[in-house]
Amino acid sequence: MDGLLKIIVHQRPYEAEFYDVLIGRSFPDHTQAATEIVFSDLPQGQQVKPLTSLHQESAQMLIDCLWNCGLRPSEKVGTVGQLQATQKHLGDMRKLVEKWADIDFDGDKKTGHKQYV
Repeated sequence: MDGLLKIIVHQRPYEAEFYDVLIGRSFPDHTQAATEIVFSDLPQGQQVKPLTSLHQESAQMLIDCLWNCGLRPSEKVGTVGQLQATQKHLGDMRKLVEKWADIDFDGDKKTGHKQYV
């Protein structure tokens, strides 16, 4: 899509706590780049206009770039894939413990063992 913001994020090699952000957009006949952000004093109570608006694709590009730089959400919320992998792992561990300890956590009548959980 012409004019769609393209966002690139790079971690600085010798200043790991800083990330460089490049924002640009391409058109058939030219390319544009965001070159500066200007901070302005605002009167008390004045509404602030957004710096920019991101199309969903540009927002996803930003998130992907930050993820590729090693940044993760601070809320520690796992993704659906992570949760499914954890559930599968726990199921596997449960089977190993049942076999090793000769117990049945579900109280399966086939084995006749006592239910422990």
